[in-house]
Amino acid sequence: MRRRENQSAQTMEISIEKEIDTKLVKAYIDEAIANAKSGRELKPEKKATIKMPAELASHLKKNTRAQTKFNSLTPSKQREYNEYISEAKQEKTRISRAEKSLELILLGKGLNDKYKK
Repeated sequence: MRRRENQSAQTMEISIEKEIDTKLVKAYIDEAIANAKSGRELKPEKKATIKMPAELASHLKKNTRAQTKFNSLTPSKQREYNEYISEAKQEKTRISRAEKSLELILLGKGLNDKYKK
């Protein structure tokens, strides 16, 4: 029996019935009840905001339609574009990525929408 914790939940994996430690399970349940009664919540960590890369900003400034479409995207899709362009080390790569991203932005799609069905 293994106990795993992550940000959203605590779980117990049991593969064989003989592995069940009833004292541990009871302690685990008691802890969960105490946390619920005290109002304790696990809140997800907020992702650090990523500044819009200058290369993308300059392309959006030139194309107001693209700027409007970009602003209408969800924050997570905007973050995808910002991260994708920012992570390139060379300026020419950032410029190339910004230019390619404009096509998807004008279609109102996120960077990874082409992989979703």
